[in-house]
Formats: sequence, structure tokens, C-alpha cells
Amino acid sequence: MNCSVNSIVAIRKRLNGRIILIRGNHDDFIIDVNTREKLFEAVYDRLDIRVMTGHEDPTDYVDVELHHFPSLVWNNSHKGAWQAFGHCHSKSKIPHQSVFQHDVGMDGNNFTPLSFQELGQVISTRRLEGWK
Repeated sequence: MNCSVNSIVAIRKRLNGRIILIRGNHDDFIIDVNTREKLFEAVYDRLDIRVMTGHEDPTDYVDVELHHFPSLVWNNSHKGAWQAFGHCHSKSKIPHQSVFQHDVGMDGNNFTPLSFQELGQVISTRRLEGWK
């Protein structure tokens, strides 16, 4: 949010893997289109992905919506799909937050990216604790 393009470039150089930007409400002001294309494999406003969780069984998967903003409902939320968002900048529960949602923004997670497994652990712990 309060970051220069040079800082964004420096952070990006430290990251491994395929880096995709889920655009937030500040990104168009900070990063111009040409810079975005150089830094990220792709840029989306919202992205639905299916993560295979079993090696043998093609029906063993989790649908995840990646979005900057938390939603009350999202694609397949009524079937247990997860939503990863970042707008709220917080570790604490936000009003009406589902057990299947988590703020994965860096500033709410010790400035460290969460793996899919870590996100799953957060959601599993909430479910075991009876989070509504």
C-alpha cells in the first residue's frame, strides 16, 4: 500500500515460483501496466483455482477463490470452497467472516506468504474450534 515501485521490484526478486498478482484497490495507482507485466506471470481481479489434495483420487480437491476483498458468498462457498483475501490487513476475524475464509495478506501474517497447507491448517483449526 505505502510502497514504492522500487520496493515492489526488490520484494518480487526475493520470491520464488510462479508469481500471480490478485489486484487490489491500490495496485493500479502504484504499479503501471508495463511494470505489472514484467513482474507477474498474470494479473487478475479475482481467480478461482482448484487445488488437488490427493495424488490418486481426482475427486480429492479444494476449490479456492483468490480475491482482494472478502465476500459474503463466493463460487461454491455453499459446498465448502475456501476464499483467500487480503484487503483487511488483520489477523482478527472480520464481521460475517466464514470459517472457510482467511486474510492471507502479508501484513496480517508476519509478512510471510502462507502455503496452501498452512491455509488449510488455519481453516481446519477454526472448524475444530467450532468457528462459525
